[in-house]
Amino acid sequence: RITSIRITALYPAGIAIVQKSSIGTSTNGTIAVSWPSATTAGNALFALLCNEQFGLGGTCDWTPPSGWTAQRKTQQGANAASSAIYSVLNSASRSGSESFTTTGPTSVQGNQIMLIEVSGLVSGGTADKLAGDISSAGGDTAPQSGITASTTQNNEICLAVISTQQAAASYTCATPANSWIEQGNTGTITVFTMCFAVGLFLTKIVSTTGAQSTAETASGDANWGGSISTFY
Repeated sequence: RITSIRITALYPAGIAIVQKSSIGTSTNGTIAVSWPSATTAGNALFALLCNEQFGLGGTCDWTPPSGWTAQRKTQQGANAASSAIYSVLNSASRSGSESFTTTGPTSVQGNQIMLIEVSGLVSGGTADKLAGDISSAGGDTAPQSGITASTTQNNEICLAVISTQQAAASYTCATPANSWIEQGNTGTITVFTMCFAVGLFLTKIVSTTGAQSTAETASGDANWGGSISTFY
């Protein structure tokens, strides 16, 4: 005789960031960084990328390592700051370096990357909402990610990357909006004369549905390109 039935819900115990890499930087067409330790099979892996150029035509793009899929790319041309989010969902274990190749009008360009491993997503991760935004001509002091449509699930992780660029020798970006967590901030990077950059890497774990966005405050007008994606 059956006296009781135990039902286990097929939902994750909780979304968590397992590890993140340091910020990788370069001023040429290759950008790479290594995982601190081997990732766990079944987790979701994310690569957040920035690219900055100045006074040059053409559009930046990225060629990822095997297995990576572009979720959102915000691409610009001259006087540009571009960004992208790539993922490997329900990934096999990976370790060592992840190297992306960037294309653009010049071999001298700013590039930054951060890797993030996330556990607790349903079936190893499903992409939900994405968005992006770019600055108007001349830039402004409010670099932002763009605003997504309302997320479909209560429990999701949101990732944003914002690339900024200006001609000032030193400027800062700080104070993430909407309770986002800054996982990385490059500080001012000198790409070349008259091209300085700050790359921003942000996350937020949410427990209710809603539109998602973030922004930071720059100390001077900057050209920027932001990307945002959510996953459950």
